[in-house]
Amino acid sequence: MRNRGRHFSDVVLLIAALAQRLDAVVVTLDNVFAALPVQREDWRASQ
Repeated sequence: MRNRGRHFSDVVLLIAALAQRLDAVVVTLDNVFAALPVQREDWRASQ
C-alpha cells in the first residue's frame, strides 16, 4: 500500500487482516477501510 502513497496504522491493518481472515464485515463510519480488501458497512447508513 505504501507504493500508492497510503499509510495505515497498525491497528487498521490488524482489524482488516482479522476481518478478511474471518470473512467478517467491518462496521465503521470511517472511509479508511475503503482502500483495503475487506467488506465494510457504514453504521450510519439508513435502513
